[in-house]
Amino acid sequence: MARRDEARACYDAGLKDHPGIEGDLVIVWTIDPKGNVTQAALDSSRSQIVEPSVVACVTDIIKKVQFAPSPGGYETRAFYPFNFHPHHGGSTHAP
Repeated sequence: MARRDEARACYDAGLKDHPGIEGDLVIVWTIDPKGNVTQAALDSSRSQIVEPSVVACVTDIIKKVQFAPSPGGYETRAFYPFNFHPHHGGSTHAP
């Protein structure tokens, strides 16, 4: 998914306010026959991250994606499991 970096920024922002959130964030969405996302939502049964600010941020990104039109004129349902964990590296302790 080309928007992973944008989704990561959503997670990093949420992590500042809610330390310790990590795991899967599964978003499901519907694409109309023209390739527009008409609906995007959290799949709470498969997600460990359910923080509303992170979910809203990621779903907003997905809603802006333009997919290829359906050759057969069909509506399509899709999902993507984002897996987020805090970056571990660099100095985490003050001298």
